[in-house]
Amino acid sequence: MIFLLVGILIAELLFGNWLKTNAIEKLRIIKDVNLEFDVSGIYNRTPPFIKYSRDYYGLRGRHHKPSEIDLLVVGGSTTDQRYIDDDETWDAVLEKCLHAKGKDINIGNAGVDGRSTKGHISNFKWWFPYIPSFKPKTFLFYIGINDYFIDLEERSYDKPFKTDYKENSFSLRLLLSRNSILYDVIRIVYYQFKTKFVFQVSHRSINFNNLAYTTKGINSGYHTILEQNLNHYQQRLNTLITLCKQLGANPVFVTNPTRNYRINNGNIEGVAKIQMYGDFPINGVDYYYIRAKMDSVTMYAAKKNNCIGITPPKDLWQDEDFYDYFHMTPKGTLKLGSYLAEQLWKDL
Repeated sequence: MIFLLVGILIAELLFGNWLKTNAIEKLRIIKDVNLEFDVSGIYNRTPPFIKYSRDYYGLRGRHHKPSEIDLLVVGGSTTDQRYIDDDETWDAVLEKCLHAKGKDINIGNAGVDGRSTKGHISNFKWWFPYIPSFKPKTFLFYIGINDYFIDLEERSYDKPFKTDYKENSFSLRLLLSRNSILYDVIRIVYYQFKTKFVFQVSHRSINFNNLAYTTKGINSGYHTILEQNLNHYQQRLNTLITLCKQLGANPVFVTNPTRNYRINNGNIEGVAKIQMYGDFPINGVDYYYIRAKMDSVTMYAAKKNNCIGITPPKDLWQDEDFYDYFHMTPKGTLKLGSYLAEQLWKDL
């Protein structure tokens, strides 16, 4: 037991944040890496290896200096794009298309797996202020998927620092969540399990040809919790808008498309497989209507605050654009980046 405790203490001092003062270190964001992933088990690509990089400050992609970034894209795993090459992400495509249209705009990527608008709000306190000479003119929030889940349970990785404690109050859980590597490992394993087996939003290959579809939703009472969730979601959107404007930046909102439903000859076809929304079973058709409600709240908040709001057309996508229900292939990111460039180039 003594050897075990000494080993834990050494690990905590070496890998935890007890001795670190940089807030970015405490966010558990991957930083200062150049990785290579084999994506052959996820989608077809030749060669099958992709580059994934993040700079010293945790920003993904082409490594513009922070002072050079004009537009920052913010989102969850569909913005992080873990298994898409640096040069093939939708934000890389967006930047190239804008340059081709004569817009000399540099784009940075602050996507982090699992983050919802709760996590994006915390970025403005614990991440962005610690990046030197960093003042984007535009924040593009690519959102929807993670906020669909966020009010169903508390997800601690979305709030790396809990902000509902008084500054000088003591909480053992708060102390451990900020500093302990052991606490963090347990937390990551737990939420990886929940993400993969409960919410089923982990990266994986799905053969859409093998799925059963339906045109009828279950409509089993989920509306009772949806209204409350939408109210919370709108409050978070308003907070993000306020935070952007306080920095003198313009917020842009883009809603996430998914592939657990599709539009076929004008008809909504949802994946027939049952998932849970809180305590209520739903299928892909129900998910379509829930997300449509969320997207309408996003567009309402944008319009009310004179911001740009974009919902990509539901019939724009094909099976080949996604490798699972939520994450795009390079064909999908090319389509999304090109579409956003057409929508935004006159306003940027």
